[in-house]
Amino acid sequence: MGSGKTTVAKALSKLAQWSVLDTDAHIESSENCSITSLFETRGELYFRALEFELCQTLPHLSETIVATGGGFPIPKINQDILRSSGYVVYLSSHFDTLQDRVGTGIDRPLFRDGAKARDLYASRTPVYSALSHLSVETDTMTATEIAQVIWDNYCNQRTD
Repeated sequence: MGSGKTTVAKALSKLAQWSVLDTDAHIESSENCSITSLFETRGELYFRALEFELCQTLPHLSETIVATGGGFPIPKINQDILRSSGYVVYLSSHFDTLQDRVGTGIDRPLFRDGAKARDLYASRTPVYSALSHLSVETDTMTATEIAQVIWDNYCNQRTD
């Protein structure tokens, strides 16, 4: 929901020389329509089933940075797969920062209603925190700075 996952993933891929899998972009490409259209025509449950299907492929990837949609890590089964398949990073931002970044949320189906978006943020934040190996506060950092922090922490934990 506007934390910069895709942008940071691209910056991190330059540092790591790894590929990027953006789960939302992958689903849009495979379904040949936008996430917003999928929500409107097929519903959120259909979209979440596509996310789960994609999540099951993650253990087979290597040297890949995965940028997930905000709801991707919410189901417990996805959490288990993510946590066991790689190094999970939570890009933490205050709600007001996310709101500034996303704006009206026209292309973000779950961000159109500000009050519901705030509730969603409040319910997801503890999940992200518990799931992650690393949490990075992104409000005042550039994508390049965030990527460097992630890469440094990843490399350090591999040598400890």
